[in-house]
Amino acid sequence: MAAPIFGKKLTSTTSVSLTGIDPAEGTSGAPVKLYGTNLSASAAGSSVTFNRKALALGNPSWTDNKVEFNLPDLTTIRVASGDKVDIGVVIGGQESANTVPFTFKKSASP
Repeated sequence: MAAPIFGKKLTSTTSVSLTGIDPAEGTSGAPVKLYGTNLSASAAGSSVTFNRKALALGNPSWTDNKVEFNLPDLTTIRVASGDKVDIGVVIGGQESANTVPFTFKKSASP
């Protein structure tokens, strides 16, 4: 007969962490690179979040340490030019341990 186990259940999880963003400010449609660890090599079941809200970004490129995507339209995420947002990721239902700040800028007029 097995001995009873008391205490917390041990689980093994891999923490998703963001280490940077390039550039740290930009306009709608601009390309962005989000850097981190354990980001997953596949976009399946993964998303980029803006102020903790996941958005459809078309076809972002994912590797285990970088996500590349184009910024959504300012109105899509309900921010104005100059507003700062917190960008994060969700991988397989797990939110990143942190977010990175990003500032939206108004697009230059033609």
